[in-house]
Amino acid sequence: MATKFYNIFWAMMLLFLTNACSNDTDAVVEEVVSGKAISFSSGIAEQGQGTTRGTTLGKDFIVYGYKYTGASEAEIFPGCTVEYQDNAYNYIGVNGQTVRYWDVKATEYRFWATTGNGWTRTGKTFTVNDHPLLIGKTGIVATDLSNDANLYASVVQRESPIDTKTVSLEFNHAYSQVSVYFYYEAMQPGVAKLRINNVKFTPVATPGKADKIYNKGKIQVQYPAAAGQEVISVVGDNTDTRPCLEFADVTLTGEDGHGVSHAVQAEIPDQVTGDDSQHNKFYYPLPMSDQNPDFVLSMSLSVLDADGTELLTEVRTATIPASYMHWNPNYAYRYFFKISGPSLMLQYDVKIAPWTYGGSQNEEWENW
Repeated sequence: MATKFYNIFWAMMLLFLTNACSNDTDAVVEEVVSGKAISFSSGIAEQGQGTTRGTTLGKDFIVYGYKYTGASEAEIFPGCTVEYQDNAYNYIGVNGQTVRYWDVKATEYRFWATTGNGWTRTGKTFTVNDHPLLIGKTGIVATDLSNDANLYASVVQRESPIDTKTVSLEFNHAYSQVSVYFYYEAMQPGVAKLRINNVKFTPVATPGKADKIYNKGKIQVQYPAAAGQEVISVVGDNTDTRPCLEFADVTLTGEDGHGVSHAVQAEIPDQVTGDDSQHNKFYYPLPMSDQNPDFVLSMSLSVLDADGTELLTEVRTATIPASYMHWNPNYAYRYFFKISGPSLMLQYDVKIAPWTYGGSQNEEWENW
């Protein structure tokens, strides 16, 4: 009897162990053999286009990743370091991190990442404090913002059936880029030159809107608890502001400034930046979004003859609606002002586009 019980006991244990090993084996086969390791690539995003510039970010980042199976969420990358090594990105073995595999049973994945040491994390919200307004000379992001370590990546979502290709993360600057250009339609008889000075770009006082330019502030990136993209918000530092964006004098004469394709870019005065050797061309303000109101461009416009004699000086203004002043992150805002007719009427147009190297102004506007 004892022998019979003994045999039954070991038969049951063998069946249990066989089933347990089978389950483990199936899991390994599912992840390793029929699945693939999760891998990453990255670049600087030209936001809104869904493409990168074709070059990698070239720096380490911290990645966060979530796997969803129905209503169940699992954090599979809880802030893992991804290192840039030999023109490739790797997290396996970094700080003892292990490989993560795609789960074919998952219904969705979400990934995002940050660079730099300035971010603090609370759940799915990331914050960087004292984010400054910057000024740049070239308009090339990699040059002007070379010290901008704190980038954030847009959400990458993978839905069932899960695409197991490399996760391409597109990193964004939390800045926007702002520049101003002037040109004329035609010189009037006896006029050889137009001189523009005292140029100011000023927010219009509006209830519930920002009435100043913030020199620094708190940037928050909130990633979604459900499907969707990240949300960027700004809290400006009221102890460090300026009333407007200032620009240096501009002269329009001959080909310089004749038509939009020869528009002259207004530079930023030395006294604003403390740079004695060279004017700068671009403001990189905080991404204010709908906190910004309408803005007024104001300037003094002088008309000169061929001898340089001043014939007339007028004050001119143009109001840019708030819808063109959002300054969303990673976007370039180029404001073009045209001087036309005997009355020296001032008209505007705006080119809003993802950042490119140098931008484009080789087009005529149709909505004058």
